Amino acid sequence: MIIEKELLSRQVSEFKVSGITCMDCSAKFEKAVSQLPGIASANLNAMTGKLVVEGMADLESIRELGKEENYTIDPVQQPKAQLKNEFQVDGIT
Repeated sequence: MIIEKELLSRQVSEFKVSGITCMDCSAKFEKAVSQLPGIASANLNAMTGKLVVEGMADLESIRELGKEENYTIDPVQQPKAQLKNEFQVDGIT
């Protein structure tokens, strides 16, 4: 459902991933993280090891995925909500 995806994408979490050795490895891990329940999207920069996750990121689930490949995952900052209110106003003349 589009509304659920939109709500999930409002929470952004950042992680440091150590142990990534190639672009292909980075792409595979990014895809695996993006398929976790509650994740709207994931973006991993292989050069910096910065993983940005939109949605309800579960650190332990991400660490379990990383453990399979000998990656170390640490949070960079606490999740922050990006809230935006939109209103439709009718009847203004």
